[in-house]
Amino acid sequence: MRRRDGWLMRYSRSTRVRRALALCAGTMLAAGFIAVGANHAAPPAHPRFTSGSIWLTSRGVGQLTLVDGVSAKVAANVRVGAANSRFVATQADAAGYVFDADNGAVVGVSAATLSTVTQRLRPEERATVVYSVRGGVLAADAAGRTVTMLDGSTLRRVGPPVQLPSADIAFVGTADALWAVDRATGEVLAIDASPQGPVRRISRHIAGISGHGVRLTSAAGRPVLFDPVAHTAVWLAPDNGEAELTMQLPAGADDVVTGAEQRSTVLVMQAGSGVLYPCTQDGGGCASGIPTVPGGSDLGGPVVAGGYAFVPNYSTRTVWVAELSTGRVIHTEPLFAGAVRFELLTRSGIVYFNDPDTQAAGVIDADGTVRRIDKYAVRPSAAPSPSLHSLPSQSSSPTAVPTRSPKPSGSGSSRVPSPSSVPGPPSHISAISFDPKTPPEVGQTVTASATIAGPRPTAWAWSVVTADQTPEATGTEEQLKHTFTAPGRYTVTLTVTTGTRTDSLSATLTVITQSPRVQCGDVITRSVVLHEDLNCEGSGLTVGAQDVIVDLNDYTISGGTFRVDRQAGVSIRHGQLKTRVSYSNSPFGALIDVRVKAPDLTVSSSVNMRFEQSTIADTQITFNGSGNPSLSSTKIVGGALEFQRAETTSPLITGCVLQNTRLSFLVDVQSSNVVRSTITDTVITLQESDDLVVRDNTFFRSSVVLSQTSRRARFSNNEFTGADAVITVGDLTTDVVIEQNAFRNNRIGVADAARNIGETDGLIIRGNTFENNAVAGVYLDYVTTDGRNQTEVTGNHFTANGRQSAGKKDSRGRPVNDGLHITAPPGAGVFIADNDTTDNADYGIEAIPGTVTDGGGNRSVNNPSGCVGVRCT
Repeated sequence: MRRRDGWLMRYSRSTRVRRALALCAGTMLAAGFIAVGANHAAPPAHPRFTSGSIWLTSRGVGQLTLVDGVSAKVAANVRVGAANSRFVATQADAAGYVFDADNGAVVGVSAATLSTVTQRLRPEERATVVYSVRGGVLAADAAGRTVTMLDGSTLRRVGPPVQLPSADIAFVGTADALWAVDRATGEVLAIDASPQGPVRRISRHIAGISGHGVRLTSAAGRPVLFDPVAHTAVWLAPDNGEAELTMQLPAGADDVVTGAEQRSTVLVMQAGSGVLYPCTQDGGGCASGIPTVPGGSDLGGPVVAGGYAFVPNYSTRTVWVAELSTGRVIHTEPLFAGAVRFELLTRSGIVYFNDPDTQAAGVIDADGTVRRIDKYAVRPSAAPSPSLHSLPSQSSSPTAVPTRSPKPSGSGSSRVPSPSSVPGPPSHISAISFDPKTPPEVGQTVTASATIAGPRPTAWAWSVVTADQTPEATGTEEQLKHTFTAPGRYTVTLTVTTGTRTDSLSATLTVITQSPRVQCGDVITRSVVLHEDLNCEGSGLTVGAQDVIVDLNDYTISGGTFRVDRQAGVSIRHGQLKTRVSYSNSPFGALIDVRVKAPDLTVSSSVNMRFEQSTIADTQITFNGSGNPSLSSTKIVGGALEFQRAETTSPLITGCVLQNTRLSFLVDVQSSNVVRSTITDTVITLQESDDLVVRDNTFFRSSVVLSQTSRRARFSNNEFTGADAVITVGDLTTDVVIEQNAFRNNRIGVADAARNIGETDGLIIRGNTFENNAVAGVYLDYVTTDGRNQTEVTGNHFTANGRQSAGKKDSRGRPVNDGLHITAPPGAGVFIADNDTTDNADYGIEAIPGTVTDGGGNRSVNNPSGCVGVRCT
C-alpha cells in the first residue's frame, strides 16, 4: 500500500515536498501577499477569489490554476515554471505558492494581480520542504539539518538558520509554527518565524513516546504525535508543547494516520482491512471502525470536510466517502480512465481531486457527485495518452480565462521559461517492492523492483542510503539486487527517466540481524524468521517481548500451543499454524497471510487484534473481552467464530469468505459489523447483543437468527439466496431494520419467531426485493400483543413467492403461500404501505382484516387472490 499524505507513508517522493505541502495546504502565505517588481504589465483580467477557491498544480503546462470550487470553473492560469517540471502547489488565503525541486525555485503568486515573485534555493538545499507560518516562510532541509526563513512578501532570506538535531526528522506546519520531531529520539521542536529569523521556541521530550519511528501530523491546527510502537496519539499544546491528551489508537506502523484540518480529529486508515477509525480529542477515544474500502487497496491519505471523510482509492481510481456520524459509505464513479495518483485536497469545506500532470481535476460532493474541470485546453498534437486521460467532463472551464507568464522579479529571481509544446505524461513510479517480502536478514540478498505507470522509462537509477544518509548501494538496472551486511533502516530510492522527464520514489526497508534458530519450547524475545518446520507436540512456543514479528517464512508450526501473554504488538506472518494459538492481555496483535488449522485460536482481553489475508479451517476461534477485533480478506472454513462478553466491542468482518461455519455475537457484544463478505452455509447468531450492522454481503444457503434481548440490528444492501428462513427475528429483539436487500430463491425471506408482537417492537422491513421464495417473502405470525408494538412493512417488491409452500400454515390454520403474510391480533401496530406485489401464488398481501394499519399505495398485479386486510390497486 502506498500513501502520499499523513504520518505513515511507506513511499514518499524523493523531494519530500508533496506530502508536506498537502498537509499544510491553506497555511502557506499571509493574506496580504506583496508582489514586487512594479514593471509587470497588468494581467488581462483579475479573477474574483472566493473562500472556496484553490490553486491547483498543472505541471504539464508549467502553470498554477486558480479554481472556484463553488461553480467548479477555472478562474485563472499563471505560468510558474517549465512544462513537466516537478513543482508542488499550495496556498494561504488568496496566495498560491510552489516549490520546484528541479531548479530550487520558490514562487509565490498573487490572486489579486496574478503577478509572481521568485527565490532560488541553493543546490544543497533542494531537498527542502517549504512551509508558511505566521510571520514568514520556513524552508526545512532535513538532510542539511537546517530550517531557513524567507520573508513572506519578498521571499528574501531572514536571519541565520536554525539547526536540527538529526537528519531523521518529520515535519508538520500549523498556522503559527513549524513543528518537527526527531524520529530516533522523540524530541519535539517548535520553530517560529520572527522578524529576526527562525526561532526554536520549544524543544522537549514527551513522556511515553518511544522515539522509534514516531510520526507527526496536525488536527485543527494542533500538533499531534503518533507512536507506532506504543500505538498512541499525543495532542500537544501549541503554546508550550506539553502533552494535553494521550489516546490509544487502533493503528500500527503499516497504517495511515492523518489529522483533520478543521476538526480535532485524527483518522486511522488500517492498511490491510480498509477500515477507517475517527479518533477525536474531545470525544476521548476512537469511534467504531467504518469499513470503507476493500482491504489491501492502494490508498492515499483521507481528508475531512463537513462531517465526511474522503478516502482516495488508487486501485479503483475512485474516492470513497464515509459519513462519520452514521458510518454510511458511498464511492464516486471512476475519476480517470487509467492509473493516476491524483491529489485529494480540501479547502473551505470543498473537496478537490487533481491530476497534477494533466488537465483533469474536479470537485467531489458529499453525496459522491463528481463535477469535472478541465484546467486548461489540451493541444490536439500533445494530448495525454488515452490510458491517463480524464473521463468526459460534466463541468467545463470557461472558454477564456486570465493567463499570465510574467517575468518574475525580486531577490534571487530568474526568468520563467516561455510556454512550449506539452508532451505526454511522464512515467510514474507507483510502488517499490522487495523480495523477500519478509524483513530481510543480514547476509540475505534483497531484490528491489518497481511498478511503473505510463510509458516505459529509458533509464533507471537506484540508490540506497542508511538512516544517517551514508551511501550503501547504487544500480542502473530495472531491478536492484543487494546483500546487506548490517541491520538497520535503509532508504531505497528509484529515479526513472523518460526523455527529459524524471520521477522519483523512495521506500523504507528494515534489515534485521540474522535470526537465531527457533526450537520448540523457546521463549522468543526478538523478531525471528523460521528456516524449518517445527513439530512442538507437548511443548510449543512463547513470545516474551513486545513488538515481535514471527515470520514463518512459509514453514509450519505443529502441535503444542503458541502463547502470547501480556505482550503488545506481536504478529505472526507468512506460513502455517497447526498448533493452538492463545493471545492473552496482548493488544495490537496480528495474523497476516497465515494458514491455520488447529483445535482452537483464542484471543482474550487483547484489543485491536487483526486477522488479514489468512485462511482458518476447522478451528474454534474465540474473541473474549477483546475490543476492536477485525478480520479482513480472510477465509474461514468450518469450525466457529465467536465474539463474547461486553468488552468485545466493535468486531469487524470485512471482505472475508465464511463457509460452513458458525458466526456468533454472544452476551453484550456491541457495534459489530459484517461487510462486503461472501457467506455460504453459515448461521449467524446475535444473542443479548446490540447494534449489529450487516451490509453489502452475498449470502448463499445462510441464515441469521436474532434473539434474546438483542437490539438495533440493521441489514442493508445484501443478497440472500437459497436459505430456509433468511432472517428470523426472535423473542425480545427490538428495533431491527431490514432495508434495500434482495431475497431470492429462499424458503422464507423474513420471519418473526416471537409469539407476542410486543417482543419485536420497532421492526422495519423497507425497500427490499422478495422474489421466488418458496413459502413467502415475509411471514409474520403473532398470537398476542401488549399494545406497544410498531412494525413497518413499506416500499417492498414481492414477486412470484409462495409457489412451493409444501402446505405451510400459520397459527390460525391459514395457508402461507403469499408475497407478504401477516397474522396478528387487532391493535398490533403493524403499518403496511407502498408495497408492489406481482405473480405471487395466492395473495400479494394477506392480513386478517382489521388487524393492520393500511397506509395506502399498495399494488397487486396477477396475484390470484389480490390482497386482503389492506387495499391494493
